[in-house]
Amino acid sequence: FKAVEEAGLTGLYEVLLETKQFIVVVLQAITLHLEQRSRQRKIDSDSKPAKVLFHCTLGKDRTGLIAMICQHLMGASDEQIVNDFGKSDCVRDLAKRVLKHYFKGKVDLSRWCLADASAMTHTLMYIRNRYGSIHGYLHQIGFDQSWIQRLVEAFSIEN
Repeated sequence: FKAVEEAGLTGLYEVLLETKQFIVVVLQAITLHLEQRSRQRKIDSDSKPAKVLFHCTLGKDRTGLIAMICQHLMGASDEQIVNDFGKSDCVRDLAKRVLKHYFKGKVDLSRWCLADASAMTHTLMYIRNRYGSIHGYLHQIGFDQSWIQRLVEAFSIEN
């Protein structure tokens, strides 16, 4: 736990980003879901618009990374992404309760319960420094241009 404590949120986000298969699977699942709902709407005009809900235990770490990637692909600025991420800070009290059980007093929870905007800023810089860009990262992990285009188109479909 000492290494986790020292790395903090930014270290956690780097580890999650390097768990490449997780990111690819989630982005592909979102893409396929939106495409399926779009096809369904063409057949059944009474069908509801496509929506996507993705979350993890607290909705700020894994969820924050997936949301950051989707927002970037849809044209959001870094400032918008960081500001939206900061809104997840509302789960701070829940995070303390959940993480207290998980870490059992082995780490300083005050660092882990925040949705600190600087952690997302650092994460964006990490991706750009290591991969050149978010697109470069996505290509490296196997979410290539065809998948990127499909996801953007699926998000862009008029509902």
